[in-house]
Amino acid sequence: MKNFDVSIYGNTIVDTVYKVLTYKEGYSNKGIGKYTSLGGTANTIRALSNLNRGLEISLHTQLNSSDGDALYAKRWFSNFNKLYHQKLTTFISQIDIETSNALIISDVGKNIRSSIVSWGACEQMKNSDFDGHGAKWNHFMYVDKLPNLTANSLKRMPGDGIISVDFCLNEHPDTEKERIFSLLEYVDYALISEAEASSLTGRIWENDMAVELGDICKGSVILHTPKGSYISDGSSVENIESEFIGKANFDVLGAGDIFAASFINHMLESSCEDINASVIFSHQNTTNQLKRKQDV
Repeated sequence: MKNFDVSIYGNTIVDTVYKVLTYKEGYSNKGIGKYTSLGGTANTIRALSNLNRGLEISLHTQLNSSDGDALYAKRWFSNFNKLYHQKLTTFISQIDIETSNALIISDVGKNIRSSIVSWGACEQMKNSDFDGHGAKWNHFMYVDKLPNLTANSLKRMPGDGIISVDFCLNEHPDTEKERIFSLLEYVDYALISEAEASSLTGRIWENDMAVELGDICKGSVILHTPKGSYISDGSSVENIESEFIGKANFDVLGAGDIFAASFINHMLESSCEDINASVIFSHQNTTNQLKRKQDV
């Protein structure tokens, strides 16, 4: 019997977000909004909750013991059950390194975001932090910033739970590519953007990126873009088109995390029978969630 429906492992980051209408490098840009938000793992947990309050979720992450960002994160997680009326079980280790934090510039005129990240505690998660407690679905967030996650870590995952990963970097040294490729051999679903996939493969076309990574992956790669996704198990590739809103003035922070949460929940609800339908839903729900975010 599985202890949890979904277990989330990885990076938790406190984001300070500045919204601008059109960001110009080297200029004094006028802000049109500012907010602080718990990102990374919290984005995915929040999105899962918006989809399915019945899920039992566990979180595995690492924070500083007492800095201000750690206290902010701990308050958010401790209040989650009360605010969302949903079961969240946390396994938070502590270390004498600052909690990861980021300055985000959200350019709503171009629907893009840029970040300056101070990687801290969560990046230093150890092998023991990846020991699972049994989940139907195990999702590892930003594996390219989990340097201590190894193939052996994934092999130790209990039972027959599904393993998925996602990424966050647009550049990867060769040694890091080797580690990531070794992980993919034990991954059922890899969710990746075109910029991340281009860095890992060195290829130009999304079809080629998807096939190359799909050939390494145990299961399938879902290479997602604002205009659709490319799904490949290494033998073939299928393109799923999505609604593209180029001038919506969206704050797109967390869009990839919403996409991942949408995919995980839909796959669980459909007993993993139709990956295409889950990808279609993930694009639709991500767009809808970003639209709602603008109305808040």
